Amino acid sequence: MSASLSASVSASMPLTSLAPQDPGAAPSSSLRRAGAEDAAALSAFFQGLNAQNRRLRFHGACKCASLALALRLCGVDGVRHQAWLAWVGCGDAAVVVGEARFVVSACGRSAELAMAVAEAWQGQGLADALMRQLLGAASAAGVRELHGEVLEDNLRMQSFMRRHGFEIDPFARSDALRMTRELSAAAPRPSGGGLLAWLRSALWVAPAMTA
Repeated sequence: MSASLSASVSASMPLTSLAPQDPGAAPSSSLRRAGAEDAAALSAFFQGLNAQNRRLRFHGACKCASLALALRLCGVDGVRHQAWLAWVGCGDAAVVVGEARFVVSACGRSAELAMAVAEAWQGQGLADALMRQLLGAASAAGVRELHGEVLEDNLRMQSFMRRHGFEIDPFARSDALRMTRELSAAAPRPSGGGLLAWLRSALWVAPAMTA
């Protein structure tokens, strides 16, 4: 995938080709930046994930999906912490079906990503659209290496990230597998901190569990 895709989502990006394969339904869909007003919808999205998918998303660091958690995850600055939500439906009936974000490290040259897709929408191409958005936005933000922490038993995510050019970093010290992709030839190794550190400090959640 190209890392030079546009990082701009000024209002909404149509995802009309990503509707679930239900001939009786044709919901409108879009991808846009997350904002504070989206907290309730994001909380409902997390609550709708089954326990296993919540564990894979938060690495065991979050057993519930409170509104307080969603408020903090929607409190992004749009620069060092950028997030997008995929929506289906119109107006008050719209619901979140996917979430993706990255947090830039202190050095400004690496960033950690996280993403999740509703069970009913997995395998529909939504994760690919979210990843393309992350790659383009990270590149535009000057990030030279994008990485994600993936639990060892999350084989589906490992395969997905490999398909998008990520490789396991054998030298990373982490409770999970660190998968990285360089966005330029001059990309350095990720520094400390990143998304999980941000979650632990800002959300007061327990350290990630991999068991």
